[in-house]
Amino acid sequence: MGAFAAAVGALFADPNMGRDAIYTAGGAPVLVRVVARRADAVTDFADARLWSETTRVDLRVAEVPNPRPGDRIEIDGDAFLTPGEWERRTGLRLRFIYRRRGPSLLVAEGRLNTKGRAVASKSKTGRGVVTAPIFLLVPQVKLPKRLDLARDAERAHDAVPGLIVAKWAKGRF
Repeated sequence: MGAFAAAVGALFADPNMGRDAIYTAGGAPVLVRVVARRADAVTDFADARLWSETTRVDLRVAEVPNPRPGDRIEIDGDAFLTPGEWERRTGLRLRFIYRRRGPSLLVAEGRLNTKGRAVASKSKTGRGVVTAPIFLLVPQVKLPKRLDLARDAERAHDAVPGLIVAKWAKGRF
């Protein structure tokens, strides 16, 4: 096991960062270790401000080699759905809305039931139909590597002959 794999393993094993979760991918549930990043987002949509609990989950490829849309993750009894799983459960299609400022949205069009959930509208006239934001899509930014082990190893490798000569010369003369 390399240094990077050991560092990632230590992050997932840390009780302050890693958590146990149940991963279900169509078959039997599997106990996995995850690192959940929860950054709440407040965004504007039409005339309303939306507060959404955002949860991004890091999984180890060794535990979940092939994640697919529709897979489910459960952490401490809270289930987190992918957009594909939401569409399958509700029968509603999600529509993508690009927004230049702020996160883009996946919305469902239908009516709101008594529980405030979007459901399919049976109205032919379009009365009572609403566009309900279901998922906020937070853009990801690719940052340059801060830990470049190959570069640091090459620097150390290039410095070794000079260090040997410097130490050898001091001891001999």
